[in-house]
Amino acid sequence: MTKKFLSATMALSMAVCTFTGCSDLDKDGNLKEAISYETVETDEVRFKVRSDFKDISDYDGGSEGMYSYENVNVFFINAPKFYDTEKCSPETYIEYLNLVHYNAEDLTSDIIYGDEYDIVEHSGTEEGCRITTYTINRQGHDLSGCEIMVTYPDLKDEELMRQLSLELIENMEYIGESREIVTSFDCDCFSMELSGDMFDFTPNSNPEKNKAVAKYQYYDNFCKRLSKIEVTALADSEYSSTEEYLQSQLDKAVGEDSSKEERIIEDITEAEILGYDGYSIVYRMNSLDGFPTNTFTEYAFEKDGIIYSVELKVADNDGNEQVQADFEKLIDCIKIK
Repeated sequence: MTKKFLSATMALSMAVCTFTGCSDLDKDGNLKEAISYETVETDEVRFKVRSDFKDISDYDGGSEGMYSYENVNVFFINAPKFYDTEKCSPETYIEYLNLVHYNAEDLTSDIIYGDEYDIVEHSGTEEGCRITTYTINRQGHDLSGCEIMVTYPDLKDEELMRQLSLELIENMEYIGESREIVTSFDCDCFSMELSGDMFDFTPNSNPEKNKAVAKYQYYDNFCKRLSKIEVTALADSEYSSTEEYLQSQLDKAVGEDSSKEERIIEDITEAEILGYDGYSIVYRMNSLDGFPTNTFTEYAFEKDGIIYSVELKVADNDGNEQVQADFEKLIDCIKIK
C-alpha cells in the first residue's frame, strides 16, 4: 500500500459513501447468507463476491477489484499483492500502517491468529470516514499480502464491515504462481549470489539496466522493511568521473535545502571497494511525511570506463546498526566482470 494509492481510494470512497444502506446481519449479529455469490478471478486469486456488492471498477477513480455495498461502503480487494506487504511480520505491518495513516484519528489494530494464516486488522478515521484493512499474513504463504480495504462513514457499520471482509478473505483462493525467492543476479557487468535465506532480489532488479536491488526476505522489524542495497553499473554514463557522479548524487539528495550541512554526514572520500580504488559518500535524506529519515552510504568506482555504484539505504530507526552491518557484508557477494 502506498500513500498515492490510499489518496485515490479515499477520494473515491468519499464520493460513494453518501447514503444509508441495509444490514446483512441477523438479529443475533451474525452475517446472513447472500442470495447468491459471483466468483471473480484475477491473475493471482479467486474469490466470491456477494450479490449485493456492486462492481465500481469503472467508476471515475476506480480500479479493478473495487466494489460498493448498498451505496454506502467501498471494498478494495488488493490482488495482486504488494511485494513488501507479503514479507512483513504482523507487528511490522501494523507499524507501517500507523505511519501511512499518521493523520488519522482513533487508530486501532489487532492480529487475528489462525492455523493457516493470521490476519492483520487495522482501522483509522480520516476525513470523517473509517478506513479498515484486513491483510492476510504468514511468511511463505501464497496469500500473504492479499488485502481487503473497506471504508464506511458510520461506526455502527463496523461489525458488519468486519464480517463481510472476513467472509471475502475466507473465500479467497490463490491461483497464481508462487513467488520465487530469487537469490541470483547476473548482467553484462556484474553478478551476485546471495547465500543463506536472509536476502533476495526484488522485482525492481533489472539485468538489462545492470541494476540489482536486494532486501530482506522477511521484515521482522520496521527498519528492515525500509532498507535495501542497490548495485548499478552505469554503462552509458553522462559523468566523466566517479567523483562527478557522486557529487551529482549529493546535489540531488540535498538540493537547496538550508540544512544541507547537517544532511551530508560524509562528503566525497577516498575508499577501496571490491579491490578497486574508489570513493564514498554518506548522507541523510528525508522520507515521506511521518516516516523516519534514511541514511544513504554510496560507494563508487570505475572499471573499463564503467562507473559502478553500490548504495546502501538504511532507515534511521531501531535496528539500523545491524541492518547496516548486514548490507555491508553483502558487498562481498558482488563479482565484477
